[in-house]
Amino acid sequence: MTPPGIAELSGNWSPVLGRDSRDVHVFLYDLLPGGAGYTKLVKDNLQMVLNETERILNGCTCESSCYSCIRHYSNNFLHASLDRVLAYALLKHLRTGSIPDLNGQESEKVLSPLIDLLRLQGYATLQNEVRDGVNIPLIIHRSGGGEIWVQAHHPLVNELAIPSPARKAAEAAFVEFCSLDAFMLRHDLPNAFNKLQL
Repeated sequence: MTPPGIAELSGNWSPVLGRDSRDVHVFLYDLLPGGAGYTKLVKDNLQMVLNETERILNGCTCESSCYSCIRHYSNNFLHASLDRVLAYALLKHLRTGSIPDLNGQESEKVLSPLIDLLRLQGYATLQNEVRDGVNIPLIIHRSGGGEIWVQAHHPLVNELAIPSPARKAAEAAFVEFCSLDAFMLRHDLPNAFNKLQL
């Protein structure tokens, strides 16, 4: 069922133009001619709307999305890629400035299907191996010799903009390194596998 008002309200975002700007404009608009007033209601009650959004996103117990949080009939063509945890991380960043990150358990979870696929393809793997005092989340042994060290990173963060001990250790050891987007690992495993260029 579509929540009340969802068919009358929409929105989008656009980058703020200017040198080195990372700011964006987020805007809402009424879809009905003349407007139904939902945009003004949101504006006048923005903190309450954001608080309720945070409660819904963080309070749901589903794996990625369901009809209790962010699914509804109007977005059914997006259901496979909707992710309430990702939406919550974005909202938290917008409200507090906190940089999203994956903890060790989340990293293991998103890498697990890739490891299963690699083993099915005949590749030997090691998990959470310590090399030069650094934990490497995944090591893949190439069939012709050599290794690839792999980590997962949060999809909202530029992998090169955050410190990575695993990347630094790989560069020091002259070993191939790959950082994979956790969203891709969850929703597009074949593409994640192809990025390894095995």
